[in-house]
Amino acid sequence: MRRLHAAAARQGGFTLVELITTVLLVGAVAAIAAPRFADPGPFRTRAFFDDALAATRYAHQVAIASGCATRIAFSSGYSAFIDCGGGEVALTRPGAATAVSSTAPTGVTVTSTGFSFDRIGRAAIGGGGATVTVGPHAFTVDAETGLAR
Repeated sequence: MRRLHAAAARQGGFTLVELITTVLLVGAVAAIAAPRFADPGPFRTRAFFDDALAATRYAHQVAIASGCATRIAFSSGYSAFIDCGGGEVALTRPGAATAVSSTAPTGVTVTSTGFSFDRIGRAAIGGGGATVTVGPHAFTVDAETGLAR
């Protein structure tokens, strides 16, 4: 019985074949996955999409909270504005003095002209909603509720 335990204790580790197979598999996975992480373009596109969606939701919330009309315009980026009766001015980010605006990364297309929210948050757009497309991503703003999703 003691001999079996002693023999089992001496046999440990991996064989050369197992090690070479593991290294080859890890190398193949790295060769396939590395280019995907080396190109920051998709990450920049998604970050700009998330930022545009957040800015749209913020403009909607400001319209409801302030009772003032807000507008967000899309072209090669986006810009948000507020109008409380004294003319339209740039909407500022919460806790900062910077305007709610941004330019799309190079090579990213933004399709939508924009829309406005009335004082109770309804979106002034035609039909059932407006779609904003940023590269391969898109969100829709519902006309009646103003919700962006």
